[in-house]
Amino acid sequence: PALTQAAVPRVLLTGATGYVGGRLLHQLEVAGVGVRCLTRRPGALRATASTTTAQRGDVMDPVAVRAALDGIDVAYYLVHSMGSTGSFAGEDRAYVEQVAEVQARSRVAVVCRAIVGKLQVERVQGPT
Repeated sequence: PALTQAAVPRVLLTGATGYVGGRLLHQLEVAGVGVRCLTRRPGALRATASTTTAQRGDVMDPVAVRAALDGIDVAYYLVHSMGSTGSFAGEDRAYVEQVAEVQARSRVAVVCRAIVGKLQVERVQGPT
């Protein structure tokens, strides 16, 4: 069911072109949530709602992350580097630390991170 306009958070979604992120994007769109997707490949985004926008950027670029978080209430971090040639665990840790550092200075209340392999979501409280 759609949310009332007063209850609709503005959401940032990273990883929206991936398997889990794409499905979350669809569910957010069905619920009427405005979604901004930070993606390196805007053309690969499968958005179906006019309330969804793509913002080109990379989670390792603090300027892009800061710009993407502007005006956002909740952020979902669903990025992984399992397809990389290096140590994906080390790369993932660096990505998460980069986003967490920028988020800590933003007004985003909550960041939800998917922990790949554990199939759980961790809530990370931001500033109050």
